[in-house]
Amino acid sequence: MWIGKIKERIENQKDCWLLIEGETGSGKTTFAVILAYLLNKKYGLKFSEKNYFVGIKPFLKSKIGRKNVYIIDEISADLNAGSWNSKMNKLFRYYSATQRILQNVYILISPFRRLISTVNYLFFKYIILADRGYVNVQEVKVDYNTQTIKLDLIKLLHYDLEDFFEKKDFRKLYRTIIERSIKYKEKIRKEILEEIKNL
Repeated sequence: MWIGKIKERIENQKDCWLLIEGETGSGKTTFAVILAYLLNKKYGLKFSEKNYFVGIKPFLKSKIGRKNVYIIDEISADLNAGSWNSKMNKLFRYYSATQRILQNVYILISPFRRLISTVNYLFFKYIILADRGYVNVQEVKVDYNTQTIKLDLIKLLHYDLEDFFEKKDFRKLYRTIIERSIKYKEKIRKEILEEIKNL
């Protein structure tokens, strides 16, 4: 399976950055949790609900461990393509470029990759398109001479959430993460409504 390549990167003293994209309700967060769960169970990489963050800022402020899987949801707000030279984009690039020795797997989630500054693509090893039970896994190939990026399709996968829900530990983990995601989105919705009132 292609996730064995992630394990190889970690064993070779490297990190692995993945981006999952897809429209609302396409299963981005679901697949991220499944992938983190599999990396934990198959390869011993550490993952718990404490490794789930909404936004880059809370992630960067947290204590980052070694040989962990981290899920960072809703990243397009912090790594916005329109502000590629922002402080947050610079901090993300600095962190990505300097923390390989931690041998972590980072799963970032955004509705569309175009919302993210293309400079940040250089750090992604895989870009995954989620579509309700199916995922299209593409390997990112960077040509450093021409500064271009090519995506090679390596796998089209289908997963059945019911297979994972049979596992009690997965069910608990998944529900906790989804609840945190919903609370965050509700908080953002209220902030936006407040901003609209103040127009």
